[in-house]
Amino acid sequence: VRYLNPASVALLRRIEQYLPVKADAMVGQSIDIFHREPERQRRLLSDPRNLPHHALIRIGPESLELMVSAIMDRGGNYLGPMLTWDVVTEKVEAEVREKELTADTRAINRLLLALGRATSGSEVITAALTTVREEFDWSYGSFWEVYADDRTLRFTQDSGVVGEEFRRVTSESRFHEGEGLNGQAWQSRDLVVVTDLGEMKSCSRAPVARRAGLKSGVCFPILVAGRVVGTMDFLTQEQLTLSEGRID
Repeated sequence: VRYLNPASVALLRRIEQYLPVKADAMVGQSIDIFHREPERQRRLLSDPRNLPHHALIRIGPESLELMVSAIMDRGGNYLGPMLTWDVVTEKVEAEVREKELTADTRAINRLLLALGRATSGSEVITAALTTVREEFDWSYGSFWEVYADDRTLRFTQDSGVVGEEFRRVTSESRFHEGEGLNGQAWQSRDLVVVTDLGEMKSCSRAPVARRAGLKSGVCFPILVAGRVVGTMDFLTQEQLTLSEGRID
């Protein structure tokens, strides 16, 4: 790094807690300190035919938009790359929210259409499980019914395939109110989101879910006339971080 203009120094000071060196110590540093595999960046920047190069990167919680251009002398010789950048976190987050809102609206519309075609309770459950799982690209969904004889949730229907061991444990599991992901949704009468299934100590399905590659889960109760009659859960192989809009 040979030169930083004042705007770059000010920008770097905003995010220097996430950088390998302080902003005021940046000049003179090798760009290798910013990259896990510096050879790739060296190959890219060594040839002006690779430039200009545009990239969007994350530094801590911030998103930065980068543009690398070739600086040439009057004889057409390559002197080196010039990097311009800007913090675009708000712009990126707005685009993500807009994309997510579009996906949510599409999912709701498709779900309403599927429910409108259902002619039985079983078809309603199948429509909901399949539509939600497919629209949000989640791995597995299941419906659990409250049995009055022993006041437990029992597995009834599912959608998606994540392994025979998991399905066997699921079909054999029973949950009382407050137990596991489904029992918590029953008890709270509201949506429950678990980012890390491994942290659920009261859920018999959690260990086998982790072995099947499932990381996060959501579950909500199904109420009829104010009474919980069942729960519906969805599990994913990605670590879920749900926005307020997606939760709604």
